[in-house]
Amino acid sequence: AFASYYTQVMPWLDPTTPAASMHVDSITLTKPYVRRKYNYTATVVIKDESGNPVNGATVNGTFTVSGRNRSTSAVTGAGGTAVLVYKSRRNDNGFSFCVTNVTHASITYNSADNVETCDTY
Repeated sequence: AFASYYTQVMPWLDPTTPAASMHVDSITLTKPYVRRKYNYTATVVIKDESGNPVNGATVNGTFTVSGRNRSTSAVTGAGGTAVLVYKSRRNDNGFSFCVTNVTHASITYNSADNVETCDTY
């Protein structure tokens, strides 16, 4: 019975054994207006193959606003969440964001496991 859930508890049994892979679990887009600027925001959640949040992963992505691409990056915190922001005075009705890469010191990014790679607002 233990074998069926061993991979889920392995990080706690041997914390020196890193997870084998990570992926994008979700992307949430918002566009708050703060101090006379629109903050095109992508909140990206990174999880390992067991569904645990990944801390310390660098998420690289590209915002597409008005046909222009803007690349940015952010690092995930303890909850596996990275918040990427592109600020502009221009208010576009729609925009998109795509994750272009995720890196970590000891975990491999597996884009094939992504729940989503791009999102549109």
